[in-house]
Amino acid sequence: VIFGMLSTKKPEEFLDPIKHFINSVSTVHITDEMACFSAEELAKATTAIGIKNCHPQISFDQAFNNLIDPSQDPSRILACGSLYLAGLILRENKSF
Repeated sequence: VIFGMLSTKKPEEFLDPIKHFINSVSTVHITDEMACFSAEELAKATTAIGIKNCHPQISFDQAFNNLIDPSQDPSRILACGSLYLAGLILRENKSF
């Protein structure tokens, strides 16, 4: 999971129903959004609900590249938390 969220939401409530399906979480700050959790704040909230494999990342691109392992079978990556994160992904990756 790549996870970014506005600070007006509750990250624990968002992730709790799906935490048993998550292998790892890369948290990101949604750039250009004032009311947004930092990657570190989201990582803290994520570990508080029992997801231990959580890593704050500098950017979506860094999070994505750290999750891709060319020696492994393709994995599923879920980017979630905010539509603003989806907008950031689309802006930064025009090929999607």
